[in-house]
Amino acid sequence: MSFEDDGTRRTIEELATLHSVEPGLHEIYTEGRTDAGVINWFMRHHEIDSATVYAISDRVLLNFDVHQYGVRFGEQGKVVAAASRLAELGASGGFTCIADADYWHTLEDKPSAARFALLTDYADLNMYCFNEKVIQKFLLVCLRASSDLSAHSILSSIAPLVRAIFILRWLLRQEVESLTLVKRLERRVTVAGKSLILDLEKLVRDSIDSCPDPAARTIDKDRVCAQHVHLSEALAASDPRKSMNGHDFVYFLCLFLQKFHPEVFGEDRKNFKDVSTAELALLGCIDIESLAREGLFRQLLQRLGRSTDEQEVIPNQRESVESLSAEHVRNSLPK
Repeated sequence: MSFEDDGTRRTIEELATLHSVEPGLHEIYTEGRTDAGVINWFMRHHEIDSATVYAISDRVLLNFDVHQYGVRFGEQGKVVAAASRLAELGASGGFTCIADADYWHTLEDKPSAARFALLTDYADLNMYCFNEKVIQKFLLVCLRASSDLSAHSILSSIAPLVRAIFILRWLLRQEVESLTLVKRLERRVTVAGKSLILDLEKLVRDSIDSCPDPAARTIDKDRVCAQHVHLSEALAASDPRKSMNGHDFVYFLCLFLQKFHPEVFGEDRKNFKDVSTAELALLGCIDIESLAREGLFRQLLQRLGRSTDEQEVIPNQRESVESLSAEHVRNSLPK
């Protein structure tokens, strides 16, 4: 995503100063514009007009190295670094920085808690769409699919693939920072009956072999596969949405429908084969009352002075669902 400076961008120091003289201001920073749109829609529904939502790069000029806060460069790193710098400056309030949790719920330790930062309840914002009600609405309204097509069966079918990809991305990054999955994942997926089967060994081999970094040539592919099996078992008891990437989820949703239900992509619906288009449509299918019961959005309402006493926390959001610590999971990997 590219961002243009329209004259409203400020350094963290300038923003902290501005808020100190205008304490009634509240600004919310997200990783991207789509995220900002979702948060803005949520606030408008709750008739909150006391805060303004920005994609981080539309509002904040970062004049420091984000790596000093233990995060990687990128929109996620910018959001977390901004929250940390605001805390360092002793900002009195008026800021909320919302970042995707990514691997911080499962395989990596969370960054130092900054009082201005909030993380998504799942790996990223798109994973709030990994929900039967959302998928059923997407099928019936956007794709005009038959009511016999079950959201539950679709999610059950693609969940193992999405989690497998999530874990493999992390493992490869531990080997070589620049090592990513090879493109065209569908070429490493086969159809067996009514299921999609991921050829993990082929995906590992192809991804490592295509990496231009010489360090990748020394990676033991069998060890990576063994570690993948171990992590899959270790994370099996945790909420699956915490170990899935939202883009991968939508990718496999579209792939599954194309393989087994191609009729849903009729001439006037074929654009939904595009993952980016489907992602936006799914976000539009989220039930806002359900969203308000999620941990992130409850905290957001509380920060903005709205009581959430009447909202029951969704059971799978309680801390008790957390499985083994990220450090324990990492340390138990086969060498």
